[in-house]
Amino acid sequence: MISLVVKTSESPQKVIDIAVRYFGPNGLNMKIEEQNPESILFVKDNGNVEIVARKEDNTTSVEIVSREWEHQATEFTRRILPPVPQKQPFILWLSLALIAIGVIIAVVAWFTFGKVTGVVIGVIIAFVGVALNNIIRPRNR
Repeated sequence: MISLVVKTSESPQKVIDIAVRYFGPNGLNMKIEEQNPESILFVKDNGNVEIVARKEDNTTSVEIVSREWEHQATEFTRRILPPVPQKQPFILWLSLALIAIGVIIAVVAWFTFGKVTGVVIGVIIAFVGVALNNIIRPRNR
């Protein structure tokens, strides 16, 4: 048995529609035992998947309880439901600023002084920005 709670940008009705396509007769061929606008119960063999979708502020909270269909329930939350869009954190903007500053320092140092030291410092600053950007960026599911 597994119990999952995720947030999505979709409406509760859309979550139920997506669940029907994924778990229902045209998907994993589970039987719809009960359904209403905010919840649905699928059954097959000795297992079941129950999904409850509730509107909360600007998002929808989706609770999934699964018996014998844990892998499919997890896949549904990871690959099928669209996630809530994340706000861009301050550190993302900082990383982009570091990249720009590093490139500017490298170019100015190269054309003004013709010295490798300034270019190296600029490139290092830009690489720090790239590293920060890669660390904080949300990964694809």
